[in-house]
Amino acid sequence: MNSSIHENAFSNNTELEEMFGSDWIDITEKLYKSIFYYNRKNFSLSILSFSQFYEYFLEKIIPVILPIEIYGKTNAQNAEQYFNFNGLFEEYYADYLRKRPEFKPKIESVNSGIMVVKALTKGSAKDFTKMISPYIDFTDDCIYGKALLNVTRNQIAHQGKFISESDISKKLSYYPNLLSRTAEIFQLTRADLFSDLGDLLENNLRN
Repeated sequence: MNSSIHENAFSNNTELEEMFGSDWIDITEKLYKSIFYYNRKNFSLSILSFSQFYEYFLEKIIPVILPIEIYGKTNAQNAEQYFNFNGLFEEYYADYLRKRPEFKPKIESVNSGIMVVKALTKGSAKDFTKMISPYIDFTDDCIYGKALLNVTRNQIAHQGKFISESDISKKLSYYPNLLSRTAEIFQLTRADLFSDLGDLLENNLRN
């Protein structure tokens, strides 16, 4: 018998749970992991985990809102599907495409995925993607001049960049609120799931 995340009381967002089905547990687990690292002031791993969370979120939601036969899927678009995907951006982001001709929509890219979800969904999915959109490069509302989230993620993953508490309070001052607001949107029921599980295990071992 399959147990749902709602039954396990990790999240109360039944709207998103119904949308993602069995993937919902993995999505919330990745979000909880980013909170766990943040609370321990391991900001580099927190940002990496949060990035894995929103990348996985996009990977799973795009096929839900875009029919694969019309738009294709990550790294598997034929010419007609690629044309259809670009047509979607012409419909919703024509002004942006004219302002940024160097931007090329790609179904596998984070910025394109966020813009698609913003345009085609309502409720929690829209709220979440609208919130993180300004901190992802090449979105239509990107705040250039900030230490962007996906750029910072790449610097950590590929260049070994260390994120200090000073970085969080200055260059990445938006990140703590981003994390807490995401937890609210996803209606997490625990402040720090992995810490709670550790405490439970420790108590069981003592008893």
